[in-house]
Amino acid sequence: MIKHDLLSAGIVDGVKRENSFRAIRYFFALSLMLVHVTTAMGQAQFMPFTGALCVKAFFVITGFLVLFSYCRSANIATYARKRVLRVLPAYLCVVLMCFLAGALESRLSVAEYFSSGQSYRYLLYNAMFLNFLEPCLPGVFESNPLHAVNGSLWFMKVEVIFYISVPIFVYLLCRFREWVVLLSVFACSVAYNVFFSYMYIRTGDEMYHLLQRQFLGQLIYFFAGAALLVYFDVFCKYVRWIFPVGILLFVISSAGGWLHYVEPVGLAVVIVGVAYYARFLKIFNQVPDLTYGLYLYHFPIAQTVVAHRLHEYSVPLAFLLIFAVTFLVAWLSHRFVESRFKP
Repeated sequence: MIKHDLLSAGIVDGVKRENSFRAIRYFFALSLMLVHVTTAMGQAQFMPFTGALCVKAFFVITGFLVLFSYCRSANIATYARKRVLRVLPAYLCVVLMCFLAGALESRLSVAEYFSSGQSYRYLLYNAMFLNFLEPCLPGVFESNPLHAVNGSLWFMKVEVIFYISVPIFVYLLCRFREWVVLLSVFACSVAYNVFFSYMYIRTGDEMYHLLQRQFLGQLIYFFAGAALLVYFDVFCKYVRWIFPVGILLFVISSAGGWLHYVEPVGLAVVIVGVAYYARFLKIFNQVPDLTYGLYLYHFPIAQTVVAHRLHEYSVPLAFLLIFAVTFLVAWLSHRFVESRFKP
């Protein structure tokens, strides 16, 4: 076990008990799929919340569970191995599959496609989690409303940076008072968000909006989840009061302005509260966890359906086709890729 004084034995035992995080991951993965598929088809959104909220929810879950995973690892090498084996095989698989399948979807000939430098830039940058440097393949999805091959992958570089930063955060949390570190990081992340939001509004430059979504901008959600882990015993003791307050904070955050910055706290309280106290959702623990595959594969599958204009015949049937194929591919990935490298 990594030596630290962060989590007491009571917290460890409490977190290890059966929970409903799998059901929550399914909920947000499917919700994000609906948002992305609707956008890819150029249809009006009908979801009550945005894709951005779904991603924020995943960051909260990461903050809670990955920090716990680190604290329960024998050493940093063991922790790193678990993270690499969980993330990298399926991620590299989807990048390579898109690269190869792009040759069939491209308006270019196969020879032109594989001789294009853009094809290999896509493969290299996406394999390095730098998909923003080359999100497109030559001649692929050019007539679609969205041109990116897999617009979901931007999330992964932020997630990986979170993984890398966890040992540093644990050191700080153990070296100084936890509440001081948590509040300091929260304040820095809010300041970062405010600055880039202001610059985007002032200049209209999309680069500022892109930078706002990166690691420091999302840190408030990661640390909201981490804070509930650090104070999990307090959360459980006073959950009957904390949970309603969390719901209230989440609701009022939609008013915008400075109230937006209470959203991470409210979202984290709701997610962790549902995970440990909505017992009926534990039934989802009996089904395979396909959520990572659903997240990785749904976007290029939706883009392919749109490129062939299948949604113009029937939008509902196009939705069903995308979801059916995505679940099939996610299951195949789980069975033949993720399970083989399971840490």
